[in-house]
Amino acid sequence: MYPENHGKKWDMEETNKLMKEIKILNIKEIAKIHKRTENAILLKLIRNAAKLADEDKNLNLYDLSIITTLNVKTIINGFKKINYNKFEIKPEPEKKSINKYIIGGIIIIIMLPMLFSMGYK
Repeated sequence: MYPENHGKKWDMEETNKLMKEIKILNIKEIAKIHKRTENAILLKLIRNAAKLADEDKNLNLYDLSIITTLNVKTIINGFKKINYNKFEIKPEPEKKSINKYIIGGIIIIIMLPMLFSMGYK
């Protein structure tokens, strides 16, 4: 069963209340107060972050994270879901595997004593 305000439009008063509450309450508590789902609260925060970014061109993802209390990754994922493209979000670069270097180093460490014992100096 959905909360009482499920699907209802947010007015400015409720949005302002949310932005104050997010500083002191968690999303679950806020959802109960507003009679909305936790997902609705998260989505409203994402949409509000996009609106703020449009209004103030100097805001970056870190600023929006502080204002909404959402982590940057959550904001980025939320922006993708609502197709908000103000920020150029590059995919994370592939992490280069250092395993082959570690294994090579281990082999050298193991082999050196054997080579020295065989007379290689």
